[in-house]
Order: sequence, then C-alpha cells, then structure tokens
Amino acid sequence: HQEGVLDIIQRAGINVLWNDNDGGCKGACDRVPHQNVTALNLPGQCINGECYDEVLFHGLEEYINNLQGDGVIVLHTIGSHGPTYYNRYPPQFRKFTPTCDTNEIQTCSKEQLVNTYDNTLVYVDYIVDKAINLLKEHQDKFTTSLVYLSDHGESLGENGIYLHGLPYAIAPDSQKQ
Repeated sequence: HQEGVLDIIQRAGINVLWNDNDGGCKGACDRVPHQNVTALNLPGQCINGECYDEVLFHGLEEYINNLQGDGVIVLHTIGSHGPTYYNRYPPQFRKFTPTCDTNEIQTCSKEQLVNTYDNTLVYVDYIVDKAINLLKEHQDKFTTSLVYLSDHGESLGENGIYLHGLPYAIAPDSQKQ
C-alpha cells in the first residue's frame, strides 16, 4: 500500500478520525480509525440508506471531549453529489423552487435543476457553519482550524453534460479549473 497524508499524520502521533457519509473512503482511511455513519441509519437523518450530512456530527462532541492530544477529524460529506440532489438536504433547506425531485435530471428544466443544486449548497453552508461552531466550542482546549475541500466539479446540463466523472481529456474546462 502507498501511505497517504492521514497515515503520516497518525504516525506522527496525532489522533485521526474519518467519519464517512459518501460511500467509503476508497482506501484513504483504511489504516486510520473510521466509521461509516450512514450505516447508523439514524431516524430523521437517514432515509432509504442515504443520510443527510448532519449525521457526520453524531458522537463527535463526545469524541472531541475525550480526545487526548492533537487530532484531525475528516468529515467525508455527500454534499452536492448528484443525480439525487433532492435527497441531499432536509425539507427545511428547500429555499429555491421549483425543484427537480427525480434522479432523471435530464427530464427537469434548467431552473428546477439549478434550484435543487442551489438547495444542496444552502445545506452545505449549514454543515460547514455547524463544523465551525463545534470547533469554536473547543478553542479553550485545542487550537482549531477547518479546511474544506471539494473533490470535483459538477455539470448541470451545460453543453448536454451532467454530473461529473468524464475522463479528464474530454471533461469540460469548468470541471478542471
């Protein structure tokens, strides 16, 4: 196996925790403590095997309170992944309407698709804010910081292209910049 940054951080004596809500870590967390929070199937946060990203905070307060020494916590969000954008946020985050409430996004109008995607961003903002506030609550014990990274861009029908995952050679520039 090839070591990743989390392996190196852990080898340096820093506690690592990977909480996953996006179908696995694809090897990035194999050698560090990790949990698939989707499998918890928490009522009100999970429906039909998919969970809202707020599930990532389950047990996190207790983990931080018991943390001895430095720590790195990864919250692997499902975020704005399609095509089921409408499943990525609870109803109270449905700020933009009309929405595209199907995984057959090519059947939705541009307005519906963009509104639904924008609702995912409203929820992502909420999740990031919740993480910031959690860290602020522990500033007396730890020096805290938050890094937010997106793993890819997303196309919403521009030039007939939807979602992500096109080979780099033919992916639109907007997904490579």
